[in-house]
Amino acid sequence: MKIGSISFSFSWSLALQALLVCVLGAGLNALNPPFDSTGIATFGIGAAVYASLRFSPFISIPIALVVSLPLWLNDGSIVGKESLTLLPIVLSFFGYNKSLKQVIKVGAGFWSIVFLPILVLEHSLYDGDNANMLFSGVLVTWVSGVFGLVTGHFSYLAVHGLKRQTSSKSERVTLHFLFGYFFSGCFFVASMAVIYLSVSLFQNSKKDKFTVTCRSG
Repeated sequence: MKIGSISFSFSWSLALQALLVCVLGAGLNALNPPFDSTGIATFGIGAAVYASLRFSPFISIPIALVVSLPLWLNDGSIVGKESLTLLPIVLSFFGYNKSLKQVIKVGAGFWSIVFLPILVLEHSLYDGDNANMLFSGVLVTWVSGVFGLVTGHFSYLAVHGLKRQTSSKSERVTLHFLFGYFFSGCFFVASMAVIYLSVSLFQNSKKDKFTVTCRSG
């Protein structure tokens, strides 16, 4: 079937895969954040990123909207919600069936160059008098987007490898680049996990001390 310039072939297997991605992504985004922050700490954007690389835009855009729905049901930065929702949608238009480097350029460039300054501007309007809150809020949302990019892209590469990448010689990647990209992504995810865990434990410790102090008083 063709709709406009987008070709779309339906199969029950494809529908099941899309449903599983929706459930997984929306479920992860519905989880409570591990700590309190003015930013958006979420873990399900990777499912939408995977869908944007696996399925045509006709399928992946509705998936991205469903996966992002839990973000809009909670409080938080409006620009952060918009940017996290648009990230996989932009990838679906400019990264689907494109080379590995193209996906990285589009994802990282869109996320860090386009929306990061807008996030800084929004947080400066509300948290301008507190530099720590401003920095942490922007950083948490930015990290959520990068985490989604890395996990979604790695999941796609793990399942499909490079077989759907273009074969143009100018877009071929070296093994050295692949190892470097994989190592950098794993290092980022591990570092994020350690930092998130540390912040969560610190906040819980502060809350426990505050509770004990209130009871003692």
